[in-house]
Amino acid sequence: MALIPKDLHSLDADTRTVADAMVLLWTWRPRTAVYELIQKWGLKNHAGKAFTQMAVKDAWEQLRRAGLLVEHSRRQGYAQLHDKIRGQTYRELLAQHPIAELRSALHRSANYDPSRSHYGWPLWEDADTIAILRLAVFSGAPISDLEAMQKEISGRNDWGTIFYAACMEAFDPVLMESYRQFWCMSVF
Repeated sequence: MALIPKDLHSLDADTRTVADAMVLLWTWRPRTAVYELIQKWGLKNHAGKAFTQMAVKDAWEQLRRAGLLVEHSRRQGYAQLHDKIRGQTYRELLAQHPIAELRSALHRSANYDPSRSHYGWPLWEDADTIAILRLAVFSGAPISDLEAMQKEISGRNDWGTIFYAACMEAFDPVLMESYRQFWCMSVF
């Protein structure tokens, strides 16, 4: 197995873009979900053109060869970035892109509109819920928003399982320290 680099800066630009989309999605996802997020995000390839599904497939393969991609053992076609780089890559993503841009792309990718009134959590896909919750927590969403999310998510999902997958997997002490104030709250 290849050594895990401290960062992804040695990868070509298109592969890094795919890695950024994968880390924003955070958990196990198929290539089509990565492609759809890139489209909703409006990201372009190194030549300034729209990404193709083939470009995502090629980047996926490059990540696999570099030992940076972990494939799900029971869900063929599903993968995520290796835990040794997932936290750092997520931190870099938050630092390099406006939070509103990340939130907009992720929400559009999941067909989630937080401004609409909900009777409960509107997303059936746990992976979408995990990605949206993680971004809310680590982008500094107001506690009142997080409390509302907890209430809605708990009505449909096991809160502890979703929270763990969103915030504790691939534990990143640097990112956690940044949000220590949040963790001290009794909300969760």
